[in-house]
Amino acid sequence: MKLSRKHEYSEEVYEQFSRVCKALGSSKRFELLDLLSQGEHTVEELATETGMSIANTSQHLQNLKNSHLVSVRRHRNEMIYRLKDSSLIEVLEAVQRTAEDYLAEMDRIKNNLERERLAIKVISFDELANLQNNTNVQLVDVRPQSEYQAGHLPGAISFPLENLENRLGELSLDEPIVVYCRNFYSLLADEAVKLLVSHHFDASRLEWGINKWRMEGHPVEV
Repeated sequence: MKLSRKHEYSEEVYEQFSRVCKALGSSKRFELLDLLSQGEHTVEELATETGMSIANTSQHLQNLKNSHLVSVRRHRNEMIYRLKDSSLIEVLEAVQRTAEDYLAEMDRIKNNLERERLAIKVISFDELANLQNNTNVQLVDVRPQSEYQAGHLPGAISFPLENLENRLGELSLDEPIVVYCRNFYSLLADEAVKLLVSHHFDASRLEWGINKWRMEGHPVEV
């Protein structure tokens, strides 16, 4: 291959690689992808979760669609988005690990979060397994219902955080509760545990979420 042709070829290849990086090069687009890694969402749901306007959310989603990272389907009058492929979850996890390994700011964020979580009980996947082997555990998923339906830990019951306080009567005070949500950085489970403890439940938070559970090869119920 001639040198000029080699350079043209390299430019063509790396331009396509950079399209993906450009799509990921926005905190809001990354947040949208992270939410879609949990399951399908409408534009309205994504706008509410991210605090953006519907117009801005739609613009970011169109960018992701043009980069072939998400796909969309219409259901009645709603546009519903999903990840183009589940392998993108590995990309999101790899970016997170890289940031944690090399960015000092991530150390500060993690340390602050872990310090705040000293007020609640946090357990690992192994500790969850040990607990389930020795007692009846109420495993509670506090993500939105649509995310629960897209995939959840075996035996988990759906108690979306916004409905949890009104459904406390469905939980037993005599059995421990383990709550989980999206990921390490999601605060849904933290809020749920604090609410449960304030009502005298024995509640703890699972350190990681559904994507980490999948990545470690554990089964997921749909």
